[in-house]
Amino acid sequence: MATPKIHQYKITLRGIQPPIWRRFQVEDAMTFEDFHTAIQLVMGWEMSHLYAFNVNRELITDGESRREMGERGRDAEDTELKKMVKKEGTTFNYTYDFGDSWEHEIVLEKILPLDPDQLYPYCLDGARACPPEDCGGLPGYMDILETLKKPKSKAYKELMEWLEEDFDPEAFDPEAVNEEIALGLEEWDEEWGDDDDLALPPGFNFSPDMIQQMAQTLLSAMEEIPEMTINGPLWCGQCQQTTQMVKAKINPKEADMIYRGQCGRCGNPMILELTPTK
Repeated sequence: MATPKIHQYKITLRGIQPPIWRRFQVEDAMTFEDFHTAIQLVMGWEMSHLYAFNVNRELITDGESRREMGERGRDAEDTELKKMVKKEGTTFNYTYDFGDSWEHEIVLEKILPLDPDQLYPYCLDGARACPPEDCGGLPGYMDILETLKKPKSKAYKELMEWLEEDFDPEAFDPEAVNEEIALGLEEWDEEWGDDDDLALPPGFNFSPDMIQQMAQTLLSAMEEIPEMTINGPLWCGQCQQTTQMVKAKINPKEADMIYRGQCGRCGNPMILELTPTK
């Protein structure tokens, strides 16, 4: 089994100057579906629309888009980054919102060893704020930028009412992005699967106390504790591979969050203990 690696990417929104860009790191075992989620977080999009990747002239997209396209391309949920993006310098395209058609250039800058003490995805740097959702694509965003230069105009007042908050096109804070990644797990409940399936998104690495907080919230609302599937990647000492824990169950009476289950590959008993950081 290959040792997990980290992919460092630079993503740039096409067609805007000065450029809107981000530099961020993710695990190479991440699927393109979860890579899409990571991009949404680091860019500042809101996961409100469909998307597609074009990697080496091959389409990779979500299940709904594939159905609309007659099952063309690869399913993003089943396709890992490391299977499609293998060399530093590889450049590919990401389209978000087929109506506004936001096109992004993505470059794999570096392949690095995994740092076990680092939470991933991790945003390193970037510049300028992401455009507002549903603003009409590049033409609409250019109109917004022009309107922001005229704070005394009627159009400015109407724009501020539509934005519902202050919008600074030059603002970007990578630390704020990383805080959202670390604390925003509850906002991604659609990535978890069914209500009775606690699936941590592959490639997303959260602190134990964050996982404990989320798990305790879920447990407090359950009359009966169901068996769970925990998608790691977790390491199985028996089959010497990354795996998922199946038939996992937790005892809410224990002080620490201890899941007991079995390896999804070989059936070997597994224990996952999540102890809050001090």
